[in-house]
Amino acid sequence: MNIHDVPVETVRRVNAYLRAAPYRTTGRYDWRIPALVAESWVTAGASPIYTNDLARRFGASRRTICTAIQRLVAGGVIRQAGTSADGRRLYEPCLDIGEAAFGPEQRHVG
Repeated sequence: MNIHDVPVETVRRVNAYLRAAPYRTTGRYDWRIPALVAESWVTAGASPIYTNDLARRFGASRRTICTAIQRLVAGGVIRQAGTSADGRRLYEPCLDIGEAAFGPEQRHVG
C-alpha cells in the first residue's frame, strides 16, 4: 500500500499513537522505534524489526536495540503479531494507547 492511500481514520489513530508512545517508556531509543513500526504496519502490515540495521542507523549496539524493543513490548507500545516464514518476530503498533491518552475524537484545526 502506498502511504498516500491510507484512510484518514488510520492516519488519525497513528498520529495519536505516535504522540502517546514516548510517554510509555524512558529508554534512549524507545521514541524512535514506534514510528518505524507504525510506518511499516501502515504500508505492509506487521513486519520484522531488523535489530542490526537499527543498531547501525542509531549508532548503538544490537543488544541496546533488543532491550529497547523489550521495553516497548512490556510498556504496551508494540506487540508481537506472529512470526515470519523464516522465524523472525513480526511486530505491530498498539494503536489503542493513543486513543486511551487522547480520546477517540480529535479535531483537526486549520
